[in-house]
Amino acid sequence: MDKKNEKIIERRIKSFIWRAGMVGLAAIIDFLLNSLMSIEIPNQYVVLAGLVLGEISKWLNNGYKYKNNGGNTFNSHPVS
Repeated sequence: MDKKNEKIIERRIKSFIWRAGMVGLAAIIDFLLNSLMSIEIPNQYVVLAGLVLGEISKWLNNGYKYKNNGGNTFNSHPVS
């Protein structure tokens, strides 16, 4: 595999791990709410909340990269 494909795969794996972490965070929050306050949230809503958290964190991260890259989004992830 060439270097370009390796970098693309590496970014995809990091993105997957980050989003899985956000779903895990939503599950932890659900567990705490259920334990402390007896609030039961259906599992599909917990997963949906995790996916939404992942997208929000991606949006915040891209805005941070955009701001620190002088407004240029095209060079925020150089592949070559």
